[in-house]
Amino acid sequence: MRGGVLLGGLLGLEALIGVGVGSSHYKYALLLVVGIAVCWLVWRFPLPGAIGMLFLAAGIIYPQYYVFHFAGHTVYGYQIVLLVLLARAAISPRASSWGGAAGGMLALFFCALILSTMLAVHSGSTSLNNALIWAESFGALAMFWVVVRLFPDRHSLGVLLTAGIVLGAISGVVGLVLALSGNLHSVFQDPSGSVLVTSQVGSLLRVRMPGLPLGFMLLWVLLVWIARGRGPRWLWWVCLPWILVDILVSQNRNMWVVGTLSLVLVLMIAGPRVRGRLIGSIVLLCAAIAVLIAAPRGGSTAPSPLKPIITRASTILNPQAVSQSGSATDRDYEDREGWATAKHHLGIGIGPGVFYGATIADGPPDMSGDTPVGPRLFLQNQYLYLLLITGIPGAAGFVLFLLISLRTAFIRGAPIESRMLGIGVLALSLTAIVQLSFTDDSYVIALGLVAGAIAALRPPGGERSRADAHADAAVA
Repeated sequence: MRGGVLLGGLLGLEALIGVGVGSSHYKYALLLVVGIAVCWLVWRFPLPGAIGMLFLAAGIIYPQYYVFHFAGHTVYGYQIVLLVLLARAAISPRASSWGGAAGGMLALFFCALILSTMLAVHSGSTSLNNALIWAESFGALAMFWVVVRLFPDRHSLGVLLTAGIVLGAISGVVGLVLALSGNLHSVFQDPSGSVLVTSQVGSLLRVRMPGLPLGFMLLWVLLVWIARGRGPRWLWWVCLPWILVDILVSQNRNMWVVGTLSLVLVLMIAGPRVRGRLIGSIVLLCAAIAVLIAAPRGGSTAPSPLKPIITRASTILNPQAVSQSGSATDRDYEDREGWATAKHHLGIGIGPGVFYGATIADGPPDMSGDTPVGPRLFLQNQYLYLLLITGIPGAAGFVLFLLISLRTAFIRGAPIESRMLGIGVLALSLTAIVQLSFTDDSYVIALGLVAGAIAALRPPGGERSRADAHADAAVA
């Protein structure tokens, strides 16, 4: 039976290739062959496939550069790999779990999102293509089920988390080079500019790499692995400063504040021995990073690249100046318009890609001096955005997914890695108040990975292994 299916598949593939070549669409025929081969490899070797997907979605080049056009819709390369992995997780899993209560709440959110999208398209509020454009990033959360069902063991999870840490570090290397180069048109920058807008602040370019969320969420696991002496120690020490550099050159003040608070939480959870190692390591690394960035470039008399970061960081201590800044005013405008619409659609929301009242500049001023505007279809307050597009059911499902993941991370008997991953979820959840942390592909992939790892690390019956207990006692 299996041989007959394989033979039929090969004959069908040969026929498709023949039709493609015969109709002069040889490029599509070649793409079909390569695509099928890649999909088979991902199915056969899911762990390398998942690492490859992390690179496509949250590496050093934005997903917009790996796209295919199908039926008038753009499909990202990582989405194809994720779909194959999700199919493997559903058909041939290594664990039968769907993630417990967290997985159920995530499913509830997706049901609300699908329903609100269908209603918005049916009512004519938006087109199907536009709705998909604004909804598809949430699909990356399916990474949660991929992790839970395909990589439930500590070895596979360790490999995946290591890959995420390495990608975060590589992002820091590329990010610093790009920040110092001042190149706004690099292949490493966001090509659409619709989600993460680059800007020049002083003499240092503001750079937000696709690998930033992976490094930000996995930083705490990395710190604990260093303190516990987990190997390879040289790799962790190489990755740590570059992840910090990536967060630094992003110039995301919310990440700086949340990161500092998260570090305090890590120090409270860690034992005295770990706490001493972490404090010493962070002080030395911060000093080294400051020297690295402040170093003069080729004898130039230009201002130090560190000055824009110091200037931006100093505004954190002046809440009044922050509240009166253009970004804060813009967020207030979004929130007012968003809530004015959301409170009338609490049942199921207005759907993604639907105009809710706020506008945004859509080009340079015309001859008369008026700036053209277009509909603003996003909200930087992600919780209000979830309420706006999916109503109470979808927003509640998403928030409960986060809360249950946090509870699982800190459940009695959970390994220390799980607690550090929980801090990563908490940190990202806090940034979502003022940042597009739930609607950007790279952030959503990182969230799915970390939340999935928390669910997979949940101790059966609330008991952890003796090895973990002894390891924690040794470093405490």
